[in-house]
Amino acid sequence: MYSCTSFCMKVGGGIGSALSGWLLAAAKFHASALTQSAGCSNMLTFLFAGIPVLITALIVFIYFKLDVEKANTRLRAEKDHPLN
Repeated sequence: MYSCTSFCMKVGGGIGSALSGWLLAAAKFHASALTQSAGCSNMLTFLFAGIPVLITALIVFIYFKLDVEKANTRLRAEKDHPLN
Protein backbone atom coordinates (compact mmCIF):
# COMPACT_ATOMS: atom_id res chain seq x y z
CA MET A 1 0.00 0.00 0.00
CA TYR A 2 2.82 2.40 0.84
CA SER A 3 4.60 1.78 -2.46
CA CYS A 4 1.37 2.39 -4.37
CA THR A 5 0.81 5.65 -2.52
CA SER A 6 4.41 6.71 -3.04
CA PHE A 7 4.26 5.90 -6.76
CA CYS A 8 0.99 7.80 -7.25
CA MET A 9 2.34 10.82 -5.37
CA LYS A 10 5.42 10.90 -7.60
CA VAL A 11 3.40 10.52 -10.80
CA GLY A 12 0.88 13.15 -9.67
CA GLY A 13 3.66 15.56 -8.74
CA GLY A 14 5.33 15.03 -12.09
CA ILE A 15 2.12 15.58 -14.04
CA GLY A 16 1.29 18.67 -11.97
CA SER A 17 4.75 20.16 -12.53
CA ALA A 18 4.65 19.43 -16.23
CA LEU A 19 1.16 20.87 -16.59
CA SER A 20 2.07 24.10 -14.82
CA GLY A 21 5.18 24.44 -16.99
CA TRP A 22 3.19 23.85 -20.18
CA LEU A 23 0.53 26.37 -19.16
CA LEU A 24 3.16 28.99 -18.31
CA ALA A 25 4.92 28.35 -21.62
CA ALA A 26 1.60 28.78 -23.45
CA ALA A 27 1.15 32.11 -21.63
CA LYS A 28 4.63 33.24 -22.79
CA PHE A 29 6.21 33.31 -19.32
CA HIS A 30 9.78 34.66 -19.34
CA ALA A 31 11.74 34.02 -16.15
CA SER A 32 14.27 36.78 -16.82
CA ALA A 33 11.70 39.48 -17.64
CA LEU A 34 11.20 42.19 -15.03
CA THR A 35 7.48 42.30 -15.73
CA GLN A 36 5.22 39.67 -17.23
CA SER A 37 2.51 40.14 -19.85
CA ALA A 38 -1.14 40.44 -18.89
CA GLY A 39 -1.81 36.96 -20.31
CA CYS A 40 0.94 35.52 -18.15
CA SER A 41 -0.41 37.27 -15.06
CA ASN A 42 -3.87 35.88 -15.81
CA MET A 43 -2.40 32.39 -16.20
CA LEU A 44 -0.59 32.69 -12.86
CA THR A 45 -3.85 33.76 -11.22
CA PHE A 46 -5.61 30.77 -12.79
CA LEU A 47 -2.85 28.39 -11.65
CA PHE A 48 -2.92 29.62 -8.05
CA ALA A 49 -6.65 30.31 -7.67
CA GLY A 50 -8.67 28.81 -10.50
CA ILE A 51 -7.32 25.27 -10.58
CA PRO A 52 -7.60 24.73 -6.79
CA VAL A 53 -11.21 25.98 -6.87
CA LEU A 54 -12.05 23.64 -9.77
CA ILE A 55 -10.43 20.65 -8.06
CA THR A 56 -12.20 21.43 -4.79
CA ALA A 57 -15.55 21.68 -6.58
CA LEU A 58 -14.92 18.34 -8.30
CA ILE A 59 -14.01 16.66 -4.99
CA VAL A 60 -17.12 18.08 -3.27
CA PHE A 61 -19.29 16.85 -6.16
CA ILE A 62 -17.78 13.35 -5.91
CA TYR A 63 -18.25 13.30 -2.13
CA PHE A 64 -21.92 14.19 -2.48
CA LYS A 65 -22.42 11.46 -5.09
CA LEU A 66 -20.87 8.83 -2.84
CA ASP A 67 -23.33 7.13 -0.53
CA VAL A 68 -21.15 5.06 1.75
CA GLU A 69 -23.85 4.32 4.31
CA LYS A 70 -26.21 2.99 1.64
CA ALA A 71 -23.45 0.78 0.23
CA ASN A 72 -22.57 -0.50 3.72
CA THR A 73 -26.21 -1.34 4.42
CA ARG A 74 -26.46 -3.22 1.13
CA LEU A 75 -23.24 -5.14 1.79
CA ARG A 76 -24.37 -6.08 5.31
CA ALA A 77 -27.69 -7.31 3.92
CA GLU A 78 -25.88 -9.42 1.31
CA LYS A 79 -23.63 -10.85 4.00
CA ASP A 80 -26.61 -11.81 6.19
CA HIS A 81 -28.55 -13.30 3.25
CA PRO A 82 -25.99 -14.62 0.72
CA LEU A 83 -28.58 -16.38 -1.49
CA ASN A 84 -30.64 -13.25 -2.26
